[in-house]
Amino acid sequence: MAGRSKYLYFKRKRYSARIAVPKPLQGIMGKTELTKALGADRREAEKRLPGVVASMLRDLELAERKLKGENLHGADDLLRLANFWTNAG
Repeated sequence: MAGRSKYLYFKRKRYSARIAVPKPLQGIMGKTELTKALGADRREAEKRLPGVVASMLRDLELAERKLKGENLHGADDLLRLANFWTNAG
């Protein structure tokens, strides 16, 4: 990965992915930011980052759809929401 990703953070000898939750979605998400630990190894963190960020962006997309009152009852949507809330942290 060339350069520095805006989603990759290093703190206390650990890498993590972090995305700010837009104000309108904070009530639905119950958070001001989404974070996921990626480990201590930079190369491994960089490998995991794209998938983790994609998952976070999908969670934000689902929250936005919920805010707009769209139907979220597809199997994929329910699985994503269940995964988000059971692994919230």
